[in-house]
Amino acid sequence: MPSKKPSQEAFVYSWFKKNPNRPIPHSESKAAIEASYRRQYGERLEDSDRAIRKLGQEGKLIREAKGIYRYDPAHRPGKAAKLGFDAATRRRILQRDDYRCVVCGKGVADGVDLQVDHRVPQFKGGKGTLSNGQTLCSSHNFQKKNLDQITFAHKLFTEWHKQLKSSRSRDPEQKKLVAFCEAVLALYKKHGVDEEI
Repeated sequence: MPSKKPSQEAFVYSWFKKNPNRPIPHSESKAAIEASYRRQYGERLEDSDRAIRKLGQEGKLIREAKGIYRYDPAHRPGKAAKLGFDAATRRRILQRDDYRCVVCGKGVADGVDLQVDHRVPQFKGGKGTLSNGQTLCSSHNFQKKNLDQITFAHKLFTEWHKQLKSSRSRDPEQKKLVAFCEAVLALYKKHGVDEEI
């Protein structure tokens, strides 16, 4: 006798539990979940998208970025407000960053998707606050998720340095920022952590 089918939400949640601590893009999780369901029950899973979103809203999955969720066995589920930035904070971060990626300087007018990112990730205790938020394009947000923090920071300071130098501004504050970036990059070089970056 075949086992009783679980609810869609329960099936999706059990799939994420089998893939812990890995930020999984929506397209990958959806395809794998639906293929697994078809293998087990011989039919199509109707709405895996809604189940994934609901699990994120309930705090059972951690929303890493737009369309990327992760299951953490050590995470205690909470409401969505604890998982990210509220709408007002998100808006203030985008405004503060002039609606541009803080790494490459590109914005919506350049055809990029902007995302509000936690500087200190949620799984390391980062809160959805103005000071912990930054605007990243989807490409740089994806890189941050897939690089270690030291490598990502090196890329970030390298990009900032290039942008600041190319603007040729005579503003003393900008000269201070150029010097700051150069000092940080010199530390990477001094400690030999930029060689494989």
